Amino acid sequence: MLFDALPRTPSNPLPGVVHLPSFLNVEEQAALVTQARDIAHRVKGTPVAMRRPRVGQGQMAAWLLSLGWFWQTQPYRLVREVDGHTVPEVPENYQVIANNIMNQAREIDPLVGPTPTVETALVNFYPPGAGMGLHVDAEEESDNAVVSLSIGEETIFRIQNPENTESKDLLLMSGDALVFGGPARRAYHGVKAPREATGPETTGLKEGRINITMRQVHR
Repeated sequence: MLFDALPRTPSNPLPGVVHLPSFLNVEEQAALVTQARDIAHRVKGTPVAMRRPRVGQGQMAAWLLSLGWFWQTQPYRLVREVDGHTVPEVPENYQVIANNIMNQAREIDPLVGPTPTVETALVNFYPPGAGMGLHVDAEEESDNAVVSLSIGEETIFRIQNPENTESKDLLLMSGDALVFGGPARRAYHGVKAPREATGPETTGLKEGRINITMRQVHR
């Protein structure tokens, strides 16, 4: 990006939503990409492998790797194993990362609420041209915040207020963290396709972007 050397400050675009630019340095980003890739390789060819789920009559453009709990579709539900294959565990470092993000986010907006116990995580890979339409993360019982990390090419993230009367667009760049909790926990949100050739070369991603989303399932 032309202006990526300019300082980007944390923002609070809606109550309960906090954007933390450049939360991860490039070494931390690369380590998370390697870790996710290793997990994906271990479960390749199994029912819990990274996949493009079918939703309704179509198929998602993004690839999803479920950790801790598996997002089944048709019907939509969370399960711990699929056809005898156990879902990979959430890496321990995810909780540490979530703790650090939430500590910073609460300093900006206490409405983000308590830190989630990271019982599940999604590693979404968005190849060129792949986005995700507006949706609500409503499968979990817990109302604790959703914590996410963006790695790779930049994208535009859109989130609406609970009344769906206002929306905000945020530029997510590689290494950014995002939290939505409290009044925004069940907000509609989505992302556009990655912007080509905008990601750092040192993350291990040649193209596209990875989004790591950490959540608490139970109350």
